[in-house]
Amino acid sequence: MIRYFYNTIMAYLDFFLPIQEYNKYTTEKPWVNDDFRKLIKERQKAYISGNKSKFTRYRNQIIRLARKLRAEFYEKKSRTTP
Repeated sequence: MIRYFYNTIMAYLDFFLPIQEYNKYTTEKPWVNDDFRKLIKERQKAYISGNKSKFTRYRNQIIRLARKLRAEFYEKKSRTTP
């Protein structure tokens, strides 16, 4: 009975909360997140396809987001450090 309960719970967990893998590189800055990575991928696709207007838009978004993420990270870090 316990084995059945455990198997049922694990099946539901696997279905509703699957384990998601992602790559985090050792050279990445600590403030880089998934949204930032997605924007970079989109920018690279626009660059490869030769769409200059999309590339410029994504580049500007990345620059703005990088400034914001970096500022938030270091502000949070300075608040927690005594």
